[in-house]
Amino acid sequence: MYEASGLFVHHLEGESEDRRLVENATATTWLNLVSPNGKWIAYSANETGQEEIYVTAFPNPSRRWPVSRGGGVRPRWSADGTELYYVGADGRLFVVTEETFHPGETFPLFDLQGASHYDVAPDRQRFLVNVPLPEPPELNVVMDWKTALPQ
Repeated sequence: MYEASGLFVHHLEGESEDRRLVENATATTWLNLVSPNGKWIAYSANETGQEEIYVTAFPNPSRRWPVSRGGGVRPRWSADGTELYYVGADGRLFVVTEETFHPGETFPLFDLQGASHYDVAPDRQRFLVNVPLPEPPELNVVMDWKTALPQ
C-alpha cells in the first residue's frame, strides 16, 4: 500500500493493523515493488536531494541498501527477482544483481534515448522500450494528379 509518508503492508487476513515497512519512500506509479521471488522491495526515496533507488528485505525489512548512485527512478525486477533495473539520472538503463545491492556496483546497459517506460523480457536478453519517434517526414498530397501525366 502506498502512502506519502512511507510504504506499509496491509494484510487481507489475520493482522488488523497496517505495518510500516519503509519511512519516507515513494512508489510513484510502479506497482512491482516486491520482487517476483518475494524476498525484496525496491523503492525510490528523496533523502539525498534527488530520487534514489533502495532495496530492503521483504516481508521483514532489516536494513536497506542504496542501489543507485547519482539518481535513479522506475525500478523493475527481472522475472526471477535476482536483478533490478532502473533508469539513472543520465537516462541510461542500469542493472544491479541480488549479490551487489551496494552503491557504485551497478552496470549501465544502454541509453533509453528519452523513453519513459520499459520492460524486461523474462529471459533478460531483450527489452521493450517506448522510444519517442522522430517527427514524420513531410507529406505532399497531389490533387488532380492525372493532369501531370504525359499525354
